[in-house]
Amino acid sequence: MPPRTPCERRCHKEAVREEQRSIQTSKDSRHLTPGDD
Repeated sequence: MPPRTPCERRCHKEAVREEQRSIQTSKDSRHLTPGDD
């Protein structure tokens, strides 16, 4: 498990969000990603 430094957590969080977003758009490319705001 990576160190819980603010930078690490933030980078990991953004990476996870982007990955989820990529999967979401891949599955529902016709629909707007929910929570995109």
